[in-house]
Amino acid sequence: MINATAYAAVTSIAQSADGRVLLSGGADGKLLVWDAEHGKLARTLAESLHPELRPDAGQLIGGVRAVAISRDGKIAASA
Repeated sequence: MINATAYAAVTSIAQSADGRVLLSGGADGKLLVWDAEHGKLARTLAESLHPELRPDAGQLIGGVRAVAISRDGKIAASA
């Protein structure tokens, strides 16, 4: 089980074809790669892909809305 409580809200997730890797995108714009077998963060691909700061509220809006992993596992995409 992956403990993601230290991370922003997860807005999207994708699993590799072999099931060993998870890719998650968050409201904070981070794109994270997870080791699904051990439930640990493997690496951070991006720190802030799509966030926008709303000055009046001081909040991040936007973030990662969708993620995907290619069938061969070599390409990760986010929007």
